[in-house]
Amino acid sequence: MSTTTRSREALLIGLCLVPLLYLASIWNSLPPEVPTHFDTHGQPNGYSSRKGFFFLIAIISLLQYPLLRALPHVDPNKKLGGASYERIRLIITLFFALLATLLVYLAHTKMTGGLLTTLLLSTMSLLMAALGNVILTVPQNYFVGIRTPWTLASEANWRKTHRLGGRLWLVGGLVAFVAMLVLPDSWKFPVFMAIVGLLTMIPVGYSYNLFRKGLATVAILLLSVGTSAWAQTEETLRYAITQPANVSLTLEGTLTLPPGARKPVPVVMLIAGSGPTDRNSNSAIPGYDSINTFRQLAEQLASQGVAVFRYDKRGTGTNRAAFIAQMQQLQRSVFDDAVADAVGFIRQLQADKRFSRVIVAGHSEGSLVGMLAARQAKASGFISIAGAGQNIAEVIKTQFRASGAAAPLVDKSIAGIDSLKSGFTVRTLPLMPVPPSQQGYLTNWMKYDPAVEIKAFAGPVLIIQGKRDIQVAVSEAELLKKARPDAKLALFDSMSHILKEAPTDRAANLATYKNAKLTLIPGVADVMAAFAKGK
Repeated sequence: MSTTTRSREALLIGLCLVPLLYLASIWNSLPPEVPTHFDTHGQPNGYSSRKGFFFLIAIISLLQYPLLRALPHVDPNKKLGGASYERIRLIITLFFALLATLLVYLAHTKMTGGLLTTLLLSTMSLLMAALGNVILTVPQNYFVGIRTPWTLASEANWRKTHRLGGRLWLVGGLVAFVAMLVLPDSWKFPVFMAIVGLLTMIPVGYSYNLFRKGLATVAILLLSVGTSAWAQTEETLRYAITQPANVSLTLEGTLTLPPGARKPVPVVMLIAGSGPTDRNSNSAIPGYDSINTFRQLAEQLASQGVAVFRYDKRGTGTNRAAFIAQMQQLQRSVFDDAVADAVGFIRQLQADKRFSRVIVAGHSEGSLVGMLAARQAKASGFISIAGAGQNIAEVIKTQFRASGAAAPLVDKSIAGIDSLKSGFTVRTLPLMPVPPSQQGYLTNWMKYDPAVEIKAFAGPVLIIQGKRDIQVAVSEAELLKKARPDAKLALFDSMSHILKEAPTDRAANLATYKNAKLTLIPGVADVMAAFAKGK
């Protein structure tokens, strides 16, 4: 168990123990009969013995911890995990800890009436808002979230319903909190229950409406293209990693199929860039979890008759928790492993008779992963999206120089990169804090020159680059084009690193990464679709 995991579990256990410690401190002052149930006016109407009260608080405080720990292990789809689930665990644990602590506090202070109602309902409102914030990104599963027959039957339905439901709960919880503070006591409980009812029924109705629309779409497609047509669907593909041999880890990805296909279609496999970036281009880093570049690409390409496969690389999405638990113990992570994973998925797609061609598209770091994997697996074509054209050591040093950091920090960081490239381990990289246990990944990555590798790939190449990309310069795309003069080069004037419209100002450009409303810049999907079809 890593230090981060131990700290997180210690925090959760500590929260569970707070109400019990509070109860122990006031035990001798409790009356023989303790109020445990209250009516809508805040008056007690149910009591328990002190011993019964202790067991009630113990159950509320402690039972949820092992239950929440166990759920990912019994989830049939093995999707319950990662950063979003850990946030949900924290909110649920906090909710029950606060509820139990409030019950002890009420028993201790003998509080009744309107103040009690306000305290309970306002606390529950805030926790409802917090839960809404975290369910936005919870993966499809059988235990946590808005579980209707329609969300469980469709990953797209689940995603859209939780996007709406999460925002509703967040806003509704905050509205309820304010209402509990300002409304007359007699109004508080009915208004709270009305808000809860709306926040429950609207997502359920929305989920059913999405299902009905899906049926209508299928019916139209069947009428227009005959009984052999597909509706646009999503499937899950899995790959059990082969390196290192003593690790058990399965990667998952989403295959989006275009509607109306009656013969084999091309498929584009998308490979994400560096960091904890999942199949949708969303990061585990707070604030960067709604970028959705790959999800939007999949939807737009599928609408043009091109299938798309995107997957959670190691340490992201559905495998993040398992990766951290296993790989940190081994203290081993190398760039070549990412290439091996990509090759494994490419070969699955090549064996699928529904696909006429397999095109590999890598974004940022994924560009080099993709060109190496495409060469090994003999893919039909390769697309570099915002990919480096020179050794990653030089790219990182360029980023250091452009960071605006103090010169001594820049110089020390550049010297550290040079040492890593030479095969040495460094104590610190001031501008890029990478622990020694993870430096082997960078050293392995630095073995490759993208210009050399793209030249060695035998198939057709498309190079896509934005002129407002503040992470990868246009000159990198030009280096790739120089290495492959026959490649198609598509430059987009106002496109950022995440393939969306962005200003030239660095701070404003970075701010677009957190704007979930932005869509892909027009034309990117069109260029990729034409290339995938061999045009």
